[in-house]
This record gives sequence, C-alpha cells and structure tokens, in this order.
Amino acid sequence: MKKHLTLLFIGVAMGVWCFQMIPGFLLEFLPQQFYLGIWGLILAIFVIWPFIYDFIKEANHEID
Repeated sequence: MKKHLTLLFIGVAMGVWCFQMIPGFLLEFLPQQFYLGIWGLILAIFVIWPFIYDFIKEANHEID
C-alpha cells in the first residue's frame, strides 16, 4: 500500500508540474503562498511523519 501511495504522489506531482510548466496556468490562479503551504504539507506527511512514527514505535517497544 505504501508503495502505491508513493507512486500515486509522484504521478500527481508530475502531472501538476507538467500542467504548470507548459502553459503556466497555475501562476495566474494560485498565489505562491499556496504552493509553499502545499509543499510543506507534503514534506510533513511523506518525510517527517514516517520518521516520527518509526521513532514512536521504537519507544513503545522499549517500554514493554
């Protein structure tokens, strides 16, 4: 499941990137702060949360 979610994320990101780079539509409709917020959210979900989750799981095993 995790592999499929990662591939889905990469596919959507590439699609949005192509949509932006070819005609430049997104710059007209969305402000830059929106982009920064979305990338921050993606970073938190796919990079920071798995690291913290693994750390929490290891800490729970040490307690037992």
